[in-house]
Amino acid sequence: MTKIEAALAELEAKSPLLANIATRLGLVRDDNGVGVASSTIFTNGEAIFWNGSFVDDASPEIVTVAVAYCCLSLLFQHGERRGDRRPYEWQEASSSLIMQMLEDMGFTIPDSCYRPIEVDAQTDTIEEVYERLISRRGTDHLLPEDLDAIRDEVLDRVIAAAQGEENLLTDAETIKEVENRVNHESNWGKVFGLLTDEEVEQFKAGRTL
Repeated sequence: MTKIEAALAELEAKSPLLANIATRLGLVRDDNGVGVASSTIFTNGEAIFWNGSFVDDASPEIVTVAVAYCCLSLLFQHGERRGDRRPYEWQEASSSLIMQMLEDMGFTIPDSCYRPIEVDAQTDTIEEVYERLISRRGTDHLLPEDLDAIRDEVLDRVIAAAQGEENLLTDAETIKEVENRVNHESNWGKVFGLLTDEEVEQFKAGRTL
């Protein structure tokens, strides 16, 4: 039994409704998509697409939760309800709420699944969770695209420092090795640890670091 087949079987056992949604949509392998979502498991509302490399590497629990997440997101029309709300916080609200729903339904939620805020799946709506996230953070915190730019700046500094101090990076292959290390080993906490508070504020103000 493949991981996709196992995910459908678990949906059938725990929620025939979700299994029916997944079956009706169909699960389509797509290894050629573009963007972060298409490198995992995602839906466009017409089908559920899964990336072969992602499924191969992921645990069965992750695959099952990802398929169930797509079904619940469509069932509750989270995409259509966003309106002009900030997409990042809306996605976080959706993730927090759906993960809690799935846990309440008896699914195993791996620790790696992102739940930035505690919710009550019985009473909270996605709109309410979104407003709590905005109220807690304010509207001027760094967005994901800001973090991408900060990470790129940190990467440039790592390469420049290595070149300047010990001349370690003398060919494209070595530079690529450092890029891969930063890409795979850094999380946002480490990235911010490489920048001072003043530098982050300068970035937010639109000045060059």
